[in-house]
Amino acid sequence: MTHTTHQQRPLAGFVYEAGTLRFVMRAFFKLGLTESAQNVTEHTFRVAMIAWMLAVQENADVNKCLKMALIHDMGEIRTQDQDWVSGQYVKADEHRAARDIFRGTPIEAETNALLEEYEQRQTLEARIVKDADRLDLLSEVREVSERGVKLSRHWLVHENTLPNDGLFTQSGRELAKDLIEMSPFDWPDQIHETAYGKIRQFGTAKNAA
Repeated sequence: MTHTTHQQRPLAGFVYEAGTLRFVMRAFFKLGLTESAQNVTEHTFRVAMIAWMLAVQENADVNKCLKMALIHDMGEIRTQDQDWVSGQYVKADEHRAARDIFRGTPIEAETNALLEEYEQRQTLEARIVKDADRLDLLSEVREVSERGVKLSRHWLVHENTLPNDGLFTQSGRELAKDLIEMSPFDWPDQIHETAYGKIRQFGTAKNAA
C-alpha cells in the first residue's frame, strides 16, 4: 500500500489529527484537580452543549456558536493544554497551530475567521462561547469538590466570582448560580422523581378504570 502525506491528503489528514484531541488531557492535575480525568474532546463536547443553550437564550447565532465551540481548543492538539501557572512562562501559539491544522481543508477560511472572532471577544457569539468554556470549568470544579477533594483558593474563586463578575451573559450568570446551588450528583434524582410520578399516575389511572 502506498501512503500519502498530510499535505497530499489534507482533509483525510485533518480527520485523523482531529481524532487525537481525545488524547490531550486538561492541565489540571498538578493544580489540585486530581480527580479530574477530562480530556479536551470531553471538554469541547460540554462547551458546545452549553454554548448552544446560551445562544438560544441570548438570541444569538446558534450555528456560529456551535462551530466556534467545536474549534475553540483545536490548537491544543499541537500545543497541549497549558495551565495558568505554565502560561506565565510558556507562550503557546494555539491560534497558529489551529490555522495549520485546518490548512487545506474546505473550512480553512471559515475557521480562521471564527478563531479570530473568538479571540477578540467582541461579538455576542464569541462571548457566549467563552462563557460556555468557563461554565464547563466551573462544572468540573464542582464535580471534583463534591467528591471530597480539598481544593485551593484558586479553584474556589470560580464559585465566588463567576455568577457576578466572570461571565459576559445574563444567561451564563444564571446557569452559574444554578450549578453552584445544585450538587453535581443530584441530576439522577430529577429523572427518578419524573419517572416515579409517571408510574404513580399510571397506577392511579389503572385502579380508577
